[in-house]
Amino acid sequence: MAVYETYSKRQKCLRGEFNDVYQHDKIPQKLRVQICNIYDSLFDYNAARMNAICDEVHYIIVNEDGKDRLEFERQDIEVDSNKSSIATVLISFAKRFADTDSFLTILELIVGFIYEQQECGNFSNLDLDEVIEEINIRFRESAVGYHIEPESLTIVRIDSNLVHSEVMQPVLGLLNSDPLYAGALHEFMTAHEHYRYGRYREAISNCGNSFESIMKAIHEKRGWNYEKGKATASPLIDSCARADASVFIL
Repeated sequence: MAVYETYSKRQKCLRGEFNDVYQHDKIPQKLRVQICNIYDSLFDYNAARMNAICDEVHYIIVNEDGKDRLEFERQDIEVDSNKSSIATVLISFAKRFADTDSFLTILELIVGFIYEQQECGNFSNLDLDEVIEEINIRFRESAVGYHIEPESLTIVRIDSNLVHSEVMQPVLGLLNSDPLYAGALHEFMTAHEHYRYGRYREAISNCGNSFESIMKAIHEKRGWNYEKGKATASPLIDSCARADASVFIL
């Protein structure tokens, strides 16, 4: 499946409609549907093997939880001729009823079993790296702080990464601390939104704009002169360095 940059996505970004950076407690229904649509597409590559994978995942889930079956109302299960009854139950459970841990467990197991099947010569036409990339993009779009590590095929929390905990969170705290930084905050969040949707060129551009805005805010806060409306990053940095070597202590 592909990820499209739709009109509504672009307009949301332009209007500055940003979510919090990441949340981890809830899997939004939109994300559930998107991930389950990816599962559905995998049946087109090898329905028999995908059904076997779902059977194994179902067994692991119920056995590890010490249950006989997945517990949810089944009257609204969607029937699909490509899927076994257990595969249908498992994907319906993931789409509508699974808590966050169960949803992520199902995802990690399915991706891992797909990889094992490819090692045995099955799903030969499937690019698993593209599937993982799409899954990670969907998580970023929904501002859900998990992703699949391509090397280990395990799901990790993004805020467990050093960059997020040691850089992102302090930066957001700082940019929210003073109205002078409002412009820089908006540009930083715009850059982050571009990153979520894979628009890396635009993300880098907005990061540069945010950096320039911070330099200007420093000048305003310290009462230093600069060429308003024209100054770019390089002369602003030089100006800061000439004025005070401790300039980056905001």
